Amino acid sequence: ATLVSQPRDDSGLSPAETAVLGGAFLQVNAAVAEALLEYVLERSRFPHADSTHTTNRVVDAYCGVGVYARGLADRGSEVTGIEVDPNACAAARRDAPATLSVVQGLVEEHLAASLPTDLLILNPPRTGLHDSVPDIVRAAPPARVIYVSCDPATLARDVSRLSGSHALRELRAFDLFPQTTHVETVAVLARVEGET
Repeated sequence: ATLVSQPRDDSGLSPAETAVLGGAFLQVNAAVAEALLEYVLERSRFPHADSTHTTNRVVDAYCGVGVYARGLADRGSEVTGIEVDPNACAAARRDAPATLSVVQGLVEEHLAASLPTDLLILNPPRTGLHDSVPDIVRAAPPARVIYVSCDPATLARDVSRLSGSHALRELRAFDLFPQTTHVETVAVLARVEGET
């Protein structure tokens, strides 16, 4: 059975309710997805005089329906989301804060124009980053990269490809599908000292 163009409200995933169309992706395990979201938002904080403030400028690549992007925009960041799926883009734009803009298209075609940035969130499909994305990131390295991955093998490959500009600082797994081999992993990378 296929759900076609019927909006589905999420189950209260904070920071905002999200409506998605049939073809767009949303995590199904709401409790763990909320913990994952809070972890990403917490790791997005940079030291500022105002301790409630998050990062100033964020790019959320492969942003999907904009859960991370919206959470950061709601907390004061200027966020650019990049997503190829038009249904996901429509959901991300729906009732979006003024500080959130969404670009529809391939990350590898739009990322360079969105850099430099303070924080880059990468949340690619299981295949990982497009081959050109690590080069784009290294050319204008953000202070921090948060990489959310559903495949540990492609995460390891991509973190290695980013090692010229960034170093792994933290790694955490989230079991969105208990009693299966699938795990969502978040890697927090920091720009290597001396990189601009």
